Amino acid sequence: DITAAAGATAGSYTVSLSEGTHFDAIGTEFYITATDLAGNATRDPVDPGTYKVYLTYDATQSAIPVSNLGIGGTATSWKVISIPFELGSNNGVGVIFNEFSALTNKVDYRLITYGTTNKWAEYPDDFSTMSRGLGYFINVKSDPGSIPLFNGLQAPANSRSTLFQVNLKAGWNMVGNPYLTPISWDDVATLNGLSGTEAQLKTFSSGSYSNDQTLAAYEGGFVFMSAAKTISIPFLGQTSSGGRRGVPTLGEDISAESWALPLLINQGELSYTLGGIGMAPDANVSIDNYDDLTPPRFINFLEMNFSHPEHIAGNFTREIVPTQQNYTWEFTVNSNLQGMAELDWNNAPLAASAKDLFLLDISTQQLVNMKETGTFRFDPKESSRFRIYYGDNLNLAPERVQLGKAYPNPTSGSTSIPFSLPETGGLNQSVSLQIMDAMGRPVLTVKEGQFNPGYYEAAFDAKELMNGFYTYRLSVKNRKGHTIEVNKLIIK
Repeated sequence: DITAAAGATAGSYTVSLSEGTHFDAIGTEFYITATDLAGNATRDPVDPGTYKVYLTYDATQSAIPVSNLGIGGTATSWKVISIPFELGSNNGVGVIFNEFSALTNKVDYRLITYGTTNKWAEYPDDFSTMSRGLGYFINVKSDPGSIPLFNGLQAPANSRSTLFQVNLKAGWNMVGNPYLTPISWDDVATLNGLSGTEAQLKTFSSGSYSNDQTLAAYEGGFVFMSAAKTISIPFLGQTSSGGRRGVPTLGEDISAESWALPLLINQGELSYTLGGIGMAPDANVSIDNYDDLTPPRFINFLEMNFSHPEHIAGNFTREIVPTQQNYTWEFTVNSNLQGMAELDWNNAPLAASAKDLFLLDISTQQLVNMKETGTFRFDPKESSRFRIYYGDNLNLAPERVQLGKAYPNPTSGSTSIPFSLPETGGLNQSVSLQIMDAMGRPVLTVKEGQFNPGYYEAAFDAKELMNGFYTYRLSVKNRKGHTIEVNKLIIK
């Protein structure tokens, strides 16, 4: 009954639904316009109101998709899920996942979240319910299929004028998509005026974090808040003025005023893609929109850290500093994995630059020209501290005599031993590098002669020696005195 609905008098009318009418997994939102022959129009309901119709789901239709579950029970099979329905008193983990009733918790499946005290919380020790708008790690050893929820579930009663709100604490938060349709954290940042790290969402897949701004239904991720606040979650494409992307795009030319060089780490099954260095005229020494933070360590971790004790997070994983002629970054690579790791960067754009860029492994005293190569292999158990030097015509010299760690070690073939000589030692420093047996007797002279300050690497073939335990001894005589450094070596 158009006349009753729109408050119009009887007669001939053209009736149309609003141009903004839409239909998605939540339902539809619309208004009706009636226009008479004279062009007079009336709207139902009165502007800006709308009619809202929400869908109702049965258990099968509301099931958590199997593709969103972490399946396999391995370190790389964890996934972050969310529940996009208001479950009321049915929000207990045991009720939601009643299919797991015959399974053994922490053996056949695990459920973990990042708790309110900025540390991991695990079901059932630390929590027993799941809340809409939050994220949860899940890992199931065997494929359970999709997880049906409940019959008669109504889609979330949210519209573009009544958005879902979530309370986030200072520090890292696990967030979840509260809707049955995709959301973009770019939209969240713009609508809520978020900037810097608050505007950067991190997702988790194959055991590693990545920067990804989109969450599908039933998916979750991580976001860092500088202070506790309540934010509204908009629908896809719903924005207003304000806010700025957390990690602005910078160029690759290290001679320019603004540039960034991504640093990637691979070790075993894990890849870490969040690290990097760079410069920008409007960057700050501490946190700004160019920087990125190291996400929380999970069960297996591989990460890059630039120490910033002045910030609540403690560490940055991407450090963009104010533009300057010379600079030195110092960072650590932290991992609880076994085996060799590889630090990678794209050196192609660096080759034509007038600026120099060198990587120093502090533990082994290996110096790498980053313009000439794009990769460096190391063992994080042996090497965890690094420096990157940036500047014009760099002539780098160590601060002291230092004997690096042989690699590989243990070894059965070609082996390299790095060492460094300080500038304060003067020219023509007398150097002797020898391999000593278990009784302390020299069995092989690897390097001997006069050397100027700098970084060096001496290689030898371990096949010349019998298997067993050895030491290698560096003796340096220079104008600062006589220095002896000793390290261990195993030949197998």
